Amino acid sequence: MQSEIVSRKRRSRIPVWAYYAAILVALAVIVRVTHDRSVQHHNPLQGNHEQAPAALAAAVQKLPANEQLPFVLNLAGSDHTRASEGLRYAIVDWVGERYVLNPGKPRTIPPPTLAFLETFLQDEDSVVRMRALEVIHEDTDKTGLYYLLCGLQDEDPWVGEDAGQLLAQWMTRNSHNPIRFQLVPGLIAGLQSKDSNVVQFCTVTLAAALGNNWHVSRLSAPAKRSAITAKWLNWWKMNSAKWAMTPPFNDIKPVTPTHTDTVGRFYAEGVSGPPFSNADLSGHVTLVNVWGMGCGPCIAEMPSFIKLYNLYKPQGLRVIGAPENGISDRHSILKWCKENGIDYPQVNANSQLRYRFGSIEDVPVTLLVDRQSRVIRIWQGGPRPLYAYEPAITAALEGKI
Repeated sequence: MQSEIVSRKRRSRIPVWAYYAAILVALAVIVRVTHDRSVQHHNPLQGNHEQAPAALAAAVQKLPANEQLPFVLNLAGSDHTRASEGLRYAIVDWVGERYVLNPGKPRTIPPPTLAFLETFLQDEDSVVRMRALEVIHEDTDKTGLYYLLCGLQDEDPWVGEDAGQLLAQWMTRNSHNPIRFQLVPGLIAGLQSKDSNVVQFCTVTLAAALGNNWHVSRLSAPAKRSAITAKWLNWWKMNSAKWAMTPPFNDIKPVTPTHTDTVGRFYAEGVSGPPFSNADLSGHVTLVNVWGMGCGPCIAEMPSFIKLYNLYKPQGLRVIGAPENGISDRHSILKWCKENGIDYPQVNANSQLRYRFGSIEDVPVTLLVDRQSRVIRIWQGGPRPLYAYEPAITAALEGKI
């Protein structure tokens, strides 16, 4: 009987190393949960494009009317370093709603505030740039139209499409406004865009400005659309020398994003390959694509990232995929990546990574980080074509950003 008890004790004895392992695992879980809670309870004003506007509106409502605008402008600071990209969007949106888009209360943006808004046209987040274009355009014809023409040449085709649509809408409402003739050179320049939608908006707006029918539907065959574009370019070749231009329309050029955000500390588990942290960013140009297996736009733009990786890897570009549920869905993610020729590393898009890269909730989101660990471009949504990413990537690799 005694030998049986001893035998049972031996069988139930747990090795000492197992106790230590269990303690280490528990500590890791506590650290992870504590950090995740701090992420989940961060200041909502520093949230994403959906969280920050609501938080800003709630904060402003508590203030007297004469303190509201100074409070909003002060949130960003003179160089915007105090504000996340979500808050920067919220600031532009609030000014637009307060001074421009509020029905029944015709107002104009105060000049210092307008100059402040113009700085957001240099934001690395194209969503912020688009909102700034919309607000400035609604406030003033001359300045707004000038920036829309510049927007046609933005490196992000989504910004160009937004600018083209706003120009077409303005022309529909102002087909007899003399300023329309000042738009012609900028619209002609927009015909050089690689984005077919931008070109389409330009042809429609040109036709309305000059009173002819030189435009076709976006559903028309590419050859027919190309013929219309060629017709406009030939017309401009014969008429450009005699076209009178006045400032600022005689100097249309894209607004280059210059604002950056420094990435904070984060740690993401490896899905394929090693883990990924902020320490891995220093000294490298890194494209981070946050995506999901069930996201159609994410899947649709994967070929662009494969091509970018193959094209620019020799020059030093790193591409990191960050799938949602990277750990729990690891097997299916690895299988899918192998079947689709995705051989760049994948890491888990955990709460730390998503928070440090802009409180990411919806996918896809793609970010470009330079050698100084600064986010220099943010592309919300997708899919985008290859050429949307190349200007910033080549500039970063060449040290021009």
